[in-house]
Amino acid sequence: MAANSGYLEGTTTPTLGTSYVGAILAKTAGDDASVAIPQSGAVWSHLEVIVTGATTATVDAFITWDTAGDDIAAGPTQASVTLAPAATTANRKLCVITLDDIVPRVPPDQTTAGALKVYVKVDAGTPVLTRCRMHWRLAATRGG
Repeated sequence: MAANSGYLEGTTTPTLGTSYVGAILAKTAGDDASVAIPQSGAVWSHLEVIVTGATTATVDAFITWDTAGDDIAAGPTQASVTLAPAATTANRKLCVITLDDIVPRVPPDQTTAGALKVYVKVDAGTPVLTRCRMHWRLAATRGG
């Protein structure tokens, strides 16, 4: 499939709520499977989201180019996405948010090259955003 990047930056695992909370998506130091998001030519596939510690049922999200959250890159989700319970861990829920294979181009004023900021909120409770990872692949080039 795709190269991917965007585990949460460092070991940050923010607590979510019914208002949007932001987290940086960037290459994870020391993770050979994590790759910086290209400035252009990448096809965004989906976000993998895992939360723990609450009875949350749904999640909403959007992605921005800037760390302030003012320059939209994708989203917001058109409808809340249902979180499925993990198979073996009772307080762990997960979902995939489809990004419809968009091919965005980074604006010149992006504040953090190779990184994005994802904003996530839930319908209830205060779960911890355990994982948020973007999956992408390089777009095919024309002419060979």
